Amino acid sequence: YQHLHAAESELAMERSMESGSITISASEIALHLLLLPILGRFHKQYPGVRLRLLNHSTPEAVESVKNGLADFAVVTTPLQAKKPLKSTSLMSFKEIAVGDHSFQGKEKPIRLKDLIENPLISLGQGSTTYEFYSKFFLENDLVLSPDTEVETIDQVLPLIMNGLGIGFLPELFVRPVIEEGKVCQIPLKENIPEREICLVENHTFPPSIAAEMFKKMLVLK
Repeated sequence: YQHLHAAESELAMERSMESGSITISASEIALHLLLLPILGRFHKQYPGVRLRLLNHSTPEAVESVKNGLADFAVVTTPLQAKKPLKSTSLMSFKEIAVGDHSFQGKEKPIRLKDLIENPLISLGQGSTTYEFYSKFFLENDLVLSPDTEVETIDQVLPLIMNGLGIGFLPELFVRPVIEEGKVCQIPLKENIPEREICLVENHTFPPSIAAEMFKKMLVLK
């Protein structure tokens, strides 16, 4: 009876969002551009719900949802989500070429083949960003060959600011730093395709009440 009563009490608390837990697997760009403010809003509204955040590349995040290790993933394209996984687009974003002060005042767009005469900084192989730019370079008859590979997007900007090379970063992420004059946008003749941030779910594992509530907040924004 005591065990049954405890279980009933726990379920009642979860329904009222006084307890529960959510595990979210997120790629770094998705975390910075979309997820962080929503996590803050959710925690403020439901402080009793425990949040567990896994920092994964897109392929790792999709795999964690497939194996039931995460309630869902919030990741960037390109991605593959085969059944029983389902992918839902949450927002699109654009990336721009960024350089240090040596590019100040250069408003005339330059070609990609001329841009990469400068040292290039990129996220490493195995990341969705590397895959995306490998395809973009090939479409322009070029081969992606970064001089510096990094693990996280947070590492790209300081390296650019210290003159180690150029990089491609989400405009929403880097715009405040450009406006502060710390780095410069480099206009390109080629158009970098837009990417998307997506929610990936696994319908094999029904979501908890807390996970479902967070999903609604995420989708409605």
